[in-house]
Amino acid sequence: MVNVDSLIDLDKAVQSKKIFWDQEVYDQEMENIFARSWLFLTHESQIPEPGDFFTTFMGEDPIIVARQQD
Repeated sequence: MVNVDSLIDLDKAVQSKKIFWDQEVYDQEMENIFARSWLFLTHESQIPEPGDFFTTFMGEDPIIVARQQD
């Protein structure tokens, strides 16, 4: 497990570039943030009519959001 505090220097207001490319940091974010939180997928204006749909990802999972008749 990555110690996230070690990647941030609050005194200098900088963060390590490692947070952008490190697989272990990514895995921790997926588990501790995205798997435990509500995620915004789309706005209703992007699917205004029944039958409209929008494709995106929820974490690493592909998702289809569709507007129904109701």
